[in-house]
Amino acid sequence: MVNDNLQLYYKLYDLSRQQNEAIQDEDVYEVLSILQAKKEILGELEDVELEEEIRSHSNPQETLHEMRQLLEKLSEMEDENVELMEKHMASLAEEIKSLAESRKTMESYSQSQAGQKQSGGKVLDEKG
Repeated sequence: MVNDNLQLYYKLYDLSRQQNEAIQDEDVYEVLSILQAKKEILGELEDVELEEEIRSHSNPQETLHEMRQLLEKLSEMEDENVELMEKHMASLAEEIKSLAESRKTMESYSQSQAGQKQSGGKVLDEKG
């Protein structure tokens, strides 16, 4: 049973690596898909009595060591993913702000152009 649950932790780590790549690629749909898969695995692991299972394993010390290393790597990967998400959210917010400012500029320009047309201003050439 430990090996099955240990494999779930490995799957979780692999999904975290895939999530990291999807974040870097700014693939929102892939990130959401991976988060759903991770949620399902975490649901499976929720009721696991890991300590009890490790003790029942043929080499509990080795299994415990392996689990600690895996959980440490998983934690580091999750921290990196959070940092990347925050970074991308900040750049996305800047991009949205820039687009909003560009939109306001275009609206002002459009209004000034419409005002010129309404004033009936005519351009006359030098000949009259």
